[in-house]
Amino acid sequence: MSRSRLEERLVPRLGDDTALRFRQLLRISVPLVAASSYSVVASNEYFLNLNNADLGSRRGFNQNRAFVGMGYNLNSKIKTEIGYMNQYINRPLTPINRNNHILSINFYFNN
Repeated sequence: MSRSRLEERLVPRLGDDTALRFRQLLRISVPLVAASSYSVVASNEYFLNLNNADLGSRRGFNQNRAFVGMGYNLNSKIKTEIGYMNQYINRPLTPINRNNHILSINFYFNN
């Protein structure tokens, strides 16, 4: 799966600029042959600021979110995924960037 997003972000108390950000997600889910209710899941999402804005965003690389985990189909309408996410955030206004290690648990519901 591939998904592209273009976001407009505005924080009035920090100024009147609108920050523009592009996000690109690539994701793969591969069912296990021996147990088709389970799958191996991996994704990567790249965030790119398109302009400088008062809310602290600077043009260029913003953050990256990489995920790897296992999926399980509870039934035909509910799926869950659990795994590790690494979130790296570029903080141009400080000398130290942020690197978060996250236990991610997600639920997906289909109609």
